[in-house]
Amino acid sequence: MMLYVAGGDIEPLRYAKGCLDILHEGTPGNGVVNSSQLDSLTRHFDEMRQLLGDIPMLPQMLPCFPNNGLNTEPTIDGYYHPKLVAVTNLIGVLATRGGGMEHWLIPIAYSAGAPYYLGESNRLIATFEDFFTKGERHDDLVSTNNPCGKVVVLTRGKDRLILAFNDKATPQRVRLTQKDCRSNARAHLYFENKSFP
Repeated sequence: MMLYVAGGDIEPLRYAKGCLDILHEGTPGNGVVNSSQLDSLTRHFDEMRQLLGDIPMLPQMLPCFPNNGLNTEPTIDGYYHPKLVAVTNLIGVLATRGGGMEHWLIPIAYSAGAPYYLGESNRLIATFEDFFTKGERHDDLVSTNNPCGKVVVLTRGKDRLILAFNDKATPQRVRLTQKDCRSNARAHLYFENKSFP
């Protein structure tokens, strides 16, 4: 059975433990989701998991949906950025520890190439599925000289997947320093689906 509850409404869930196969929750809901919100969303869904058990969780995002009369499309600088739909998708999957993200199909929010960027994030998730579904978060294994967004480290055994987010409106130059890295480690670098040698 799947239960849908409005964002952050915990009270009905207290009676659902042991009855649900999946939780569908209206969190984060309206507005922009970027990497700065990842920790609070992760804490929220961890609390849901403690309450309900280890079941799949599906958050919901409604970009461009009016919120108290405000236009809340994906933006960090007042302009529409379809790439942020991909970021929202990744944040939802990370916060639910491999669950997913439901995007309401609101036409204006999924224009300007947004489906392409949503596909990009889905391809990344599919390529590294074991990291997203079975990996462990160890963000302390990487430090940065320019904290322009969250740096997430997912580990599977000795392997690491490092996701560096940029929450600023302009490109940023960032140096990442890994900790406790084995001496024969190799890195594969990707930027917006481009591979670097």
